Amino acid sequence: MSTLRSLARRILRQAGYMILRPPLGVPEGLPSYLRRLEQAGSGPLHVTCVDDDTSIQSQLLRTLPPAQVWFCSPLELHRESLPTAPHGGRRALILGLFPAISPETAADDLIGGDWDALLLRAQLGSFWRHEADLASWIERLDRHGFELEDVISPPSLSPVQSPADSIVIAARRRGPHQSETSAGVGRERIMEAATFLSTPVIDSVFARTLTGRRSFGFSAGIFNPGAIIEDGNLRLLARGETTFWRQQQADETTYFSAVQPCNLSWDPVAGLSSPRSCTWSQAPTLPSWRAEDFRLFRYRAETFTNHSLISRAGGAAVPGRSVEVEKLRCRVALSRVDFRSSQLAFAGFPELDIPHCAIEKNWAVLTWDDRLFLAYAAEPFHLLELADWKRLRFRTVTRSAIRFPFSCPGQVLRNSINPVDYDEDHWLHVVHRVYPGKQYCFWAILINKARLQPAYALSRPLARGGQPFPASVLYLCSAIANPDSIRFFFGVNDAGLGTAEVPRRKLDEQWRRLPA
Repeated sequence: MSTLRSLARRILRQAGYMILRPPLGVPEGLPSYLRRLEQAGSGPLHVTCVDDDTSIQSQLLRTLPPAQVWFCSPLELHRESLPTAPHGGRRALILGLFPAISPETAADDLIGGDWDALLLRAQLGSFWRHEADLASWIERLDRHGFELEDVISPPSLSPVQSPADSIVIAARRRGPHQSETSAGVGRERIMEAATFLSTPVIDSVFARTLTGRRSFGFSAGIFNPGAIIEDGNLRLLARGETTFWRQQQADETTYFSAVQPCNLSWDPVAGLSSPRSCTWSQAPTLPSWRAEDFRLFRYRAETFTNHSLISRAGGAAVPGRSVEVEKLRCRVALSRVDFRSSQLAFAGFPELDIPHCAIEKNWAVLTWDDRLFLAYAAEPFHLLELADWKRLRFRTVTRSAIRFPFSCPGQVLRNSINPVDYDEDHWLHVVHRVYPGKQYCFWAILINKARLQPAYALSRPLARGGQPFPASVLYLCSAIANPDSIRFFFGVNDAGLGTAEVPRRKLDEQWRRLPA
């Protein structure tokens, strides 16, 4: 079956088509949605359509009698008066999102009317060109008592001119009418739309790429850097790969030997230093292993890294044998870091008071005075505190269900960076979700130090694949807090690293308090 799907994709690509992944489930089309909306009322449905799109107009006239539809061009809205509300029945507004109808101008007066439902339609290209921003519309609708319900455009095979394709998003007044769709797969479709159609906080103005493939002699690149300030210098511990994944995949011994921890420093003026390869003064006692994706933290006047340690179940690697992914094991480990000697010393694996899986990644470490915490999961928020340093034993201090603005049933949120001090009362943390095709999307939250609970979250994505770099795979690895800005470091396309500096005022404009 997978071979047939692969063949179908290849044939479609050769014919000039790209495949848009249909959302979970099959969303209903506009006619079906309008009929359902009318059936839920006590009279006829009246639709005001402020949209020049001929497809939308045709669907309306095929679904409803002309007397129940009123059309107006967005460009002529300032010359027109909206029709008066009918007696009985329901009212819906279809609004085409154009630069002429922005959240800052006529839109507020328009959506403030007595509507039962509101539908937003826009071309996908208008979001990618930043002419439209779904996050701004979500906030505007929320203030007027609306909640996004579903994406109702049907899935399709789209030609390469897909920026011209339309998307229609339905919003309903809050109340008991909310359907199961809006709480189930409809929520997943809405969250996917909000993720990819909202302008991220980090854009190309703030970002730049520092390395790529073959940088500093690493054929497959140097990337995914942990970052920390030590002795007044900004230090990075990155992952260098000497061979490409395809070559590693074909030979187990190559896979376990191809990775090299790299010690670098970075300065905004001088730039990136040449990397120094790190050696292991104390290594794990495993027959075959590799360490990758380093995060850095300071504890008791020493620098440590929490990182993934991958080993092979069932013995040592065999030359010439291909990597069997199902036989790999991954655990989060702690190691000491000495940047001066460029050495790492394996300290051990954290012991938790909960069961964990054979493949574990994305744990985060944070420190507060002499206390050491481990963030195991983002949702539910699960935080453990160090109880025994010699055994690296951690015990749970909080586990709570937190509903973030970007929460979505069935879609896991994972930790991205080691949290850093944002202000006296909060840590800045970053979490992510992975969409098909390794499309990572990141959000930022603030954790209250006294309550050990998330207290604020960004109202829009922090960054995602395609933003701020033209990269299909973007991975946010670490952050450095400065007085007026936060500097982030990224892995780019599993080949290079980049950095972005975001003014704190830009973040402060987007924080939203979470329910207590």
